[in-house]
Amino acid sequence: MATSREWGEAFLEQAKEDLMAAEAVAGAKDAPATLCMLLQMVFEKVAKAAFLVRGMQYSQIRGKGHKAASDYALIIKRQPRMLATLGGEHWRGWLPVIKELEEASPSIAFNGGVQLRAQLEYPWEDPAVGTIRVPARDLPIIHRIKNPVDRTGPKLMMLARALVNRFSEMNPA
Repeated sequence: MATSREWGEAFLEQAKEDLMAAEAVAGAKDAPATLCMLLQMVFEKVAKAAFLVRGMQYSQIRGKGHKAASDYALIIKRQPRMLATLGGEHWRGWLPVIKELEEASPSIAFNGGVQLRAQLEYPWEDPAVGTIRVPARDLPIIHRIKNPVDRTGPKLMMLARALVNRFSEMNPA
């Protein structure tokens, strides 16, 4: 049976793969909804990897679902050493954006088959007006990513890279 550390290393390996895909999409500058989805996946997998290498069991990680990223961001925010390793206090203000991405994942946007909020991967119906919404056109974070003067996209990419590249320093064995 695989150990928690082995599971953690596997999640980190997949986070690196997702980050490479996000970098390719970011370079193309024409699929901001896909970029957001990939970044959400990077943050989630890095978080799960961190919890696993710190000794959490894989069965506990499955129970976290897509909420692992915001749980990990909260830990980072409260740990000066981790913030310093990540690259400094300026990241404290960007960690809540991880939660914004996380809340737009389909498993969180839906509850019992009812859509509670806008989400990254699929169109949804706005019950207030009965209009079909599309992530690339109607999700606020995607508007920020698309805006060339807004720093959200580049900052999220930098944060994802830092979390992946400094993973071992932030999560020592």
